[in-house]
Amino acid sequence: MSFQKISIIVSVYNKEKVISDCVESLLRLDYPKKKYEIILVDDGSKDSTWKILQNYEENFRRITVFKKANGGKGSAQNYGIRQCKGK
Repeated sequence: MSFQKISIIVSVYNKEKVISDCVESLLRLDYPKKKYEIILVDDGSKDSTWKILQNYEENFRRITVFKKANGGKGSAQNYGIRQCKGK
């Protein structure tokens, strides 16, 4: 079976209490690790979400994080799409 590289984009706003559960579940995907990237876009959170995302980026090569001014879920998702490398 041939696997294409895919991009998983998660937009986040003030989710410090649940973002770790989300990211941990993505890290456990039954898909070849070198074949997917995780892009996390902080949409201007006011809590410690950004710090948590940075910690994941420092510890996992396939995670990339971005922070942008709050513009809403669609704006954050579109930003992530422009950054992705997968299909």
